Formats: sequence, C-alpha cells, structure tokens
Amino acid sequence: MRIGRNGIKRVIIVTLCIGLSLAWLGLRWGNARAMPNGVRTTSQLGLSDCPNSPNCVSTSSSRPASKISPLELREATGDAKRKLEDVIERMPGSQIIESQDDYLHAEFRSRIFGFVDDLEILIDEKQQSILIRSASRVGYSDWGVNRKRCEEIRRLYMAH
Repeated sequence: MRIGRNGIKRVIIVTLCIGLSLAWLGLRWGNARAMPNGVRTTSQLGLSDCPNSPNCVSTSSSRPASKISPLELREATGDAKRKLEDVIERMPGSQIIESQDDYLHAEFRSRIFGFVDDLEILIDEKQQSILIRSASRVGYSDWGVNRKRCEEIRRLYMAH
C-alpha cells in the first residue's frame, strides 16, 4: 500500500495534534499534583523565603529581585482578613484553601493551562503590616504574574 503526499501530511498533522494534546494533559495533571512550595506550616512563624527562581515574590524574600513591600495594616486583624478574603474571592481563578486568625492561603489557577500559584498572607498586628507571598508551584519563570497579582491585591485592599 502506498501513501500519497497528502496522506503523509495528514499523518504528520494528526501525530502532532495527538502529541501536543498529550503534552498539555501531562502538564495539567503534573501541575495539579504538585505540592505547594514554601507554604507555611502551623509551627512556622512568618512566611517562607522565595526560591532562587523568578517565579515568586514575598515581603520576606532575602533576594531583592523577589522582594515586595508589605501592605499597611489600617484596622483590626479580623476586619483586614475579611477585606482580603473578599478581594481574593473576586479575583479570577482563586480559591481560598485555608483561613486562620491571622493567615490566609489561596490557590490561583491559570485559565488555559491550569497552572497553580500559591498565595499566602500573614497579618502582623505588632508590626502593623500585612505580609504577602505568591509563588508558582512549577516552572522557572512566571513572567511577572505573581508580582502583578500581589500589587493588584494591594491596590484593591487599599481601595476597599
């Protein structure tokens, strides 16, 4: 049996489509199964530092490229946390995973690939500040998504 030139093109296109689909499904499955990196445990004080990659920002970062300023705490911890929960819940792809007295952990999923970023917020009443950390679970770079998210949370919280 002989396959013509158009038949070979079809086979190549179908093979590429199947390969890309499997790669996309693998990325989604792997990212969904990835464990959060640096998420606070109950025995931990403060927030984790960022890894040595440009996919994380934190008020607790030891690296200047990953450092962001804390938010100003302008009210009681409970009121601030409720405002922050409201801000986060209105953002696309967000889901609050944990909410304690002075701590929030939320996940953000990207629309197309379903990549998960972890957001943590710790309200420090003594310092009158709100500490924040946002990090991608997988990959090396986030193209500034986590920094933009934190600055948007800052903007919406201050305007709330």
